[in-house]
Amino acid sequence: MSTSPLALSYEPEELTDSPIELAVVQVQYTTIMSIPTNEALLAAFQERVRDLYPFLSVGQQGIITVSSQNVEQQPTTRVFQFMDINQQWTVTLSADSIALETRNYTTFSEFSNRLLKILAAANEVYSLRDKRHL
Repeated sequence: MSTSPLALSYEPEELTDSPIELAVVQVQYTTIMSIPTNEALLAAFQERVRDLYPFLSVGQQGIITVSSQNVEQQPTTRVFQFMDINQQWTVTLSADSIALETRNYTTFSEFSNRLLKILAAANEVYSLRDKRHL
């Protein structure tokens, strides 16, 4: 029985001098207005991620849509950024998405494990719903 080259197993390689400047993944969900407005739920989410991301900053996000006919500005909303102690990993939480980014990408395993942890925390607190499956 022959094995396809695509089915070969491999050992993940740690990138000690990674050529990746910035790795980002964003997961979108249906808008949850309690994210920017409910401090108790935000505190519950923070408690779930605080060991990895102890620093919190609050900002504003606005969207401007430019077309050949007009320029449209949507109202701004609060966004929350949780950073690790070295400020190399950042989680950004908003009413309609959560993102993970790093400037210290070394392995897919670490990146995906961190992503799964923040998604689990967000789902526990906010019961996320995928936009595409409603």
